[in-house]
Amino acid sequence: LKKVATRVPTSNSMPENGPSPLKQHTSLWASGRRCATICVEDTWMPKRTHESRQKSLGVARPFKVAIRAAITGEILGSVQVLATESAALLHAKLEEAVRSRTAEGELHKYRFIFGGCPLPTRDRVARIGLIPGSVIQAIRTGLQAATVSWDGAAKIWCLESGSCVTTLGNHGSEVVAVATSPEGKVMVTGCEDGSVHIWNLETGLQSREFWAHQDSVSSLCFAPKGGAFASGSLDSRAKIWELDSLKLEEPPECFSEFHCTQAIYSAIFSPDGGMLATASADGETLVWAVGGSRPPLTKIPKHDGAVYALAFAPDGLGFATVSQDHTAKIWRPKTQPSGIGAKAFLWGRWVEGAGDPLVLRGHTDSVNSAAFFPDGLALLTASSDCTLRIWDSITGECQQQIVEHKKAVTSVGLAASGEIFASGDRDGILHLWNRSGHCLKKLQAHEECVAAVAFLNTM
Repeated sequence: LKKVATRVPTSNSMPENGPSPLKQHTSLWASGRRCATICVEDTWMPKRTHESRQKSLGVARPFKVAIRAAITGEILGSVQVLATESAALLHAKLEEAVRSRTAEGELHKYRFIFGGCPLPTRDRVARIGLIPGSVIQAIRTGLQAATVSWDGAAKIWCLESGSCVTTLGNHGSEVVAVATSPEGKVMVTGCEDGSVHIWNLETGLQSREFWAHQDSVSSLCFAPKGGAFASGSLDSRAKIWELDSLKLEEPPECFSEFHCTQAIYSAIFSPDGGMLATASADGETLVWAVGGSRPPLTKIPKHDGAVYALAFAPDGLGFATVSQDHTAKIWRPKTQPSGIGAKAFLWGRWVEGAGDPLVLRGHTDSVNSAAFFPDGLALLTASSDCTLRIWDSITGECQQQIVEHKKAVTSVGLAASGEIFASGDRDGILHLWNRSGHCLKKLQAHEECVAAVAFLNTM
């Protein structure tokens, strides 16, 4: 039995008198002869326009979802959402809503549950299944951070209690770099002997160790969407490694390698993951396109000393360099035309180079670490002069100077909310601060220098 169907009309234009019946003729054939014809009427539908697609997704009609404490059942608030919004934006709205009900500087965060499963972070609201009146459950969890040290240990801390959750040993040499994956399941640590260790944070066990460089690892950074991380080294190489969180026991594959003229102290991804910036001992900063060993997109004018750290602004249209020359500088791409012909991709904005920098002066010794706050309006720097400073990233004015450390401040890290940040010093002491610069906790984290600190992005 053979079935052949034809549909008429074939025009995509709307009939003058509105929607008209559309006839579908289905013919049944047997033994090479047509034995029956069935005619079914349907309704003509026009092509969906951009406006109709937006309307069907509810772009013009935001709706409200409630937030409920999972344990007590208390309603914590509600947020307005759009079907086309990203789940990441939804998470930011939920965190802001629950944070408004907590005291400033409380050392905990929330994870959100919908339909019995963790709320996704890489989808659209329309695909999550949220509808008007949906309820999202919030579970309070302790804020955690990882620290690494010259004493050869990596530790994970519960910041609310100030206790060490676990110590990840067996590194065999000084640990100088750490990074955690966006989903909070994987951590990588880098050592002075050039090795990189991969840790499964769900089990607390080491999954893999491999030799990444011929000299000390100096920097580690995960791609914003996960799946890969970058390593920088004193061997003047930066590499990007592909990492499957479901196959941590397998060695990661290096799919890009970048060569600099001198030792690399920092290598970081841009917020969209399309660029990698490297900082070197000769004061040079290079911006590369991710995906191949090609010449850099642009070269940033040199500092008068080694550049120790880099930090991208959240929008990717600016980044900070901090240096041995006691200064920090904020760079932005040269002005690009808007409208037709404007560069569509973030890396395209940097092809023509950077404009004149905003120079931040005030530290009296080397500036060792930096991080932008999530709004991009302020920059945090740490220096060997034992101070932290918070700068206005638009005017360059120093908004606040924090004098609490007794030794050189070697590293800083910010929680995702920007309300809490941490700093480690050469004495092995870790300080926790709120956004106002008030010290919340002081921990003897290590016996030697805290080389790096990173908050865990566990959801």
